[in-house]
Amino acid sequence: MLKSYVDDEVTTLNTLASGNLDIELNKDIDYRGQFKEIQTSFGIIIDTLNDIFKNMAESSKSIAEGSEDIHTTTEIISEGSMEQAGAVEELLASFTEISDQVKENAKDIEKTEEYLESTKMIVDEGNSKMDTLRNSMNDINEAAQQVSQVTETIDDIASQVNLLALNAAIEAARAGESGKGFAVVAEEVRKLAEEVKIAAGDTREIIEHAISKAGEGSMLANETAESLRIIVKNVVRTTELSKKVSEVSNSQSIAIAQMVEGVNQIADVVEKNSSTLEEITNSTNELSRQATRVDGELARYKVKK
Repeated sequence: MLKSYVDDEVTTLNTLASGNLDIELNKDIDYRGQFKEIQTSFGIIIDTLNDIFKNMAESSKSIAEGSEDIHTTTEIISEGSMEQAGAVEELLASFTEISDQVKENAKDIEKTEEYLESTKMIVDEGNSKMDTLRNSMNDINEAAQQVSQVTETIDDIASQVNLLALNAAIEAARAGESGKGFAVVAEEVRKLAEEVKIAAGDTREIIEHAISKAGEGSMLANETAESLRIIVKNVVRTTELSKKVSEVSNSQSIAIAQMVEGVNQIADVVEKNSSTLEEITNSTNELSRQATRVDGELARYKVKK
């Protein structure tokens, strides 16, 4: 009976050693005493080994499936990170282009301000000269008025001389032979007075024409001065607007610089995420390989179903 116990236990151990855990204890042999306890322990060991290997197989399968899921997820995330990196790069390029354009606009605005300032100086100088011209025209007008008054006085004097010469000629005619010489002189004086009167009239016409032209010139000078003042006002207004645009442009440049910095930070995060995903992928690949090796080892053992 002892030999049958030992033979049965050896058979059981050999079966277990071969990797076959799908075995049942021999119920045809009636174990007694301590051998009964040994048989019971063998049954517990076999059941425990089956449970362990089943759990290991299930865990290995779960690990393999989890690794595959993680690998798939990391691939999707990696593709998304690559797309994000591309989008960030395009965004950074766009911001850089906008920043360059804003800087170029700022330079153009600065040049425009310089041109406007130069134009204002030129217009101010022209306005000053126009004021001088207008004052000169007024002076000319006043001088012409004074000359016109002098001409009228000369005309009056010539008329009086002409009248005196006429009276002298009449008196000389009454004097007879002794007054002939005086009559000749009186006639010459009368002719000279007539010529002076004619010349004074011509001079008056010329002066009146000059006064008229001086008035027109003064009016044009006033209109030109007013136009120049309007131009100066518009130049000043345009300069103020240009400065405001320049301030806005500077604010845009600062904002874009901040956005570029933010995009660079995002790019750094994306790059770090890519590195982390690569590490995760390597880890899951290694885990998957280990799970495959465990499956290979477990495949050597046959467990109960």
